[in-house]
Amino acid sequence: MLGGSPVAMRAQLPAPAAAQPAALDVQAMQKGLKLSDEGKYADANKVFADLIKRFPHPTSQLGPQAHFRIGYNLYLMGEFDKSVDQLSSLPQVKGVDPDTLELAASMIPQISVAKAVKLPEGDKGREQAFEMAAKQFDAFIQKFPKSDEVESATYGKSVSLFQIQKYENAAEALRTNLQKFPQSPTIQDSQYLLALSLATLATNVAKASGKSDAATDQNYEKAEELLREIIAKRQNLALLNDSQYQVGELLLARASFKPEDARKPIQDKALEAYRGVFPKDAVITAQKARIAYFRELARQAGIKRDGAGFKRNNRIADKEGEKLPMIEAGVDQTVMAKIRSGTIFFQLGKVDEARVMLSFVEQFAEDADSKKQIAYFLTLSYAVQNKIEQAEKRYQAFTAAYKADPMAENLDLLMGGSFLTPDPKTNNPQRAIEYFERGLATYPKGRFASELVMQKAMALIQLQKFDEALAALKGFLASNPPKELAVSAEYGLAVIYKETSKLPESIATFRSVRDKYGGTPEAEEAAYYVGQLLLATNPKEAVAELNTFLTKYPNSKKLPEALLALGQAQLASNQRDAAFKTFKELADKHPDSQTAPFSYFDRARALVSEQKFDEVMTLMNEFIAKYADHPTLYLAYDFKAQILTSQSKGMDAITTYEDFVKKKPQNPEAPEALVKLASLWKGYAEGQGPYLSLDPKKRAEWTKGVENSTAASEKIIADYPDSSSVALALDNLLEILRLQERVKLKTSADIIGYFEALAAKSAANAGLASKIKFLIAGILFSTDKVKALRTMEEVFKGDLKYGAQELDLYGMSLIENKKYDEALKIYKKIAE
Repeated sequence: MLGGSPVAMRAQLPAPAAAQPAALDVQAMQKGLKLSDEGKYADANKVFADLIKRFPHPTSQLGPQAHFRIGYNLYLMGEFDKSVDQLSSLPQVKGVDPDTLELAASMIPQISVAKAVKLPEGDKGREQAFEMAAKQFDAFIQKFPKSDEVESATYGKSVSLFQIQKYENAAEALRTNLQKFPQSPTIQDSQYLLALSLATLATNVAKASGKSDAATDQNYEKAEELLREIIAKRQNLALLNDSQYQVGELLLARASFKPEDARKPIQDKALEAYRGVFPKDAVITAQKARIAYFRELARQAGIKRDGAGFKRNNRIADKEGEKLPMIEAGVDQTVMAKIRSGTIFFQLGKVDEARVMLSFVEQFAEDADSKKQIAYFLTLSYAVQNKIEQAEKRYQAFTAAYKADPMAENLDLLMGGSFLTPDPKTNNPQRAIEYFERGLATYPKGRFASELVMQKAMALIQLQKFDEALAALKGFLASNPPKELAVSAEYGLAVIYKETSKLPESIATFRSVRDKYGGTPEAEEAAYYVGQLLLATNPKEAVAELNTFLTKYPNSKKLPEALLALGQAQLASNQRDAAFKTFKELADKHPDSQTAPFSYFDRARALVSEQKFDEVMTLMNEFIAKYADHPTLYLAYDFKAQILTSQSKGMDAITTYEDFVKKKPQNPEAPEALVKLASLWKGYAEGQGPYLSLDPKKRAEWTKGVENSTAASEKIIADYPDSSSVALALDNLLEILRLQERVKLKTSADIIGYFEALAAKSAANAGLASKIKFLIAGILFSTDKVKALRTMEEVFKGDLKYGAQELDLYGMSLIENKKYDEALKIYKKIAE
């Protein structure tokens, strides 16, 4: 949040100088500017025209400015050609100064941009218009290299380049602005657009490859850094708000290109960003205050006859004024932020949370696209949870409002799938078929057509209508569908056989796909699955098939998976040495693949079965040395520690986890390692025996275990306060304290006092402090969840006061306890 309200921000502006009587021409100019700021452009132009008539040159120096203002207002009115004519005639105006001529010249390409924006997407003339505008800006910069408008021209050029997807060129120009004009009041516009250019570049590259590489991550990180700098400076609320929202968008996009197990931390950061977005009314108020601030600076400059200051500050006010109609006409970004938050919850599998958020924001959505997104995801939320009655109600409303909308191509598939669950209360294959057939009728060539056919066949199988299931697939194939759908349908048939444990038929069908549709991705994958399925029934034949696959598709994306399957098949057919060679090839040639780490663990398990524990430890140490920065690094440490634990080498296991935490404190799994450490140390203490019967030496060891378990948990809280392991750490601390309470070393008051001190120590982190306070409220009721929640409700309604984050946490607690109506009330309080 900013340090004050928009009103407070205005109060902090420099006080104007003592009032002095303004000349009549200055008064007229100020009147015209005020009308312009109010959007009354035609009235303002009458005032400016009157100023020109009443105060001709040399009576007033403001005539050229008024002439320019008429042209500028015509531009704001959308009268682009008239605006160009007016501005182009400035050289003939008596007394016109070079600065005003430069300013008028800078406006010509800006008008070209405005005209280009009006052209529809896909119009051939649109790209040409933006390219022409970029050239016009370049021409201006070359003609007036020392003009005050060079920054604005460079920015306008970058906007043009951005619009025609020349993001690298736009970024290069924007970097020039940042280098040349670091102290400009408007430089953050260039910084913001540079961030968007870098983020768009990163997203486009990641889309092409399906993942983000080091260069992509670097662009994302730089973009985020630029946006967060704008937020931190708190100079321009409108731009700050855009930046806050775009940080969320950037992180959401970035998470989508990460492996599934690496997305949550990024998505959590996106949620934080979206929560910081300001409502539209506050942004409008602040933007008006910003315009007024620069107009006041211009007025004071006019009184002092400071022509340069007058023009400079009026120009800045103009630029900020151009943004105001867009802000007023735009959507409320808090609404969009809540929608995005709801979709993130959905992606995280937190369907109830998603529905609460989207149900809350549904009443505030104004634009059609937002309403559609909310309606779609709410329908989806009920469908994936098999809440049939609510799902069907939402489905009917959505399809009535958005018939055959491309967004909903998967909706019939999901609705039908709701009736194919094992739950006898919802299982209804016949209803499922109705949805699948409706989906096929609505989207006959849609992305999910083949899957709809396949799922229809699965429903027929549940009805034991096997012939109909086969007929559904074969009928679809007999309809002479396009090759890309035909291969998917036959591939789906093979999958059905696979899922119904008809391995011979599945293998035969996969072979058919492989042989009939050569050159397609399905054929390549089918060739892989032939070998992979044979692994379960005939490992030796699987070895032959997988070797053939590797020879035929040496560059296949399935290559690492095929090598892993080959190694497993070789192990299963007693070809141990060949298997180890294959696993080593996988690890050496495809070290960055998702399957390479498993080759180490497959070898390790084989060695464990041979009781070769020393070789296992050597292999895991090799993995650790080779994958020092790999996401699966922790698994190797954990594998070692588990072996050591199984050998009753608890202290060695502890040393292993400690080594990981020491070397990789920034690893996402470091908190989990600390959780294991805390558990092992607690087990070490309990392993000494009943405390009251221990001799002094063993009591010292018991104390050592308790203290180290406590230290590990406290380190999680101190170093990883936003980690999901915090809850486990707090639970462990409570268990340790209760362990001490049972042997009379602590009292209930001591326990509460400890957590109160921990809450005070964690006061800087409001979310963490709230968790601890809620834990205090729940200590006496830890065995009764109903009482625990009731106690939290009492604490909330009693002396404790909560801000927005605490309210959100409380709402989430209610959601977790399935009190959704109460949770929605809490979110409404947040909105208030």
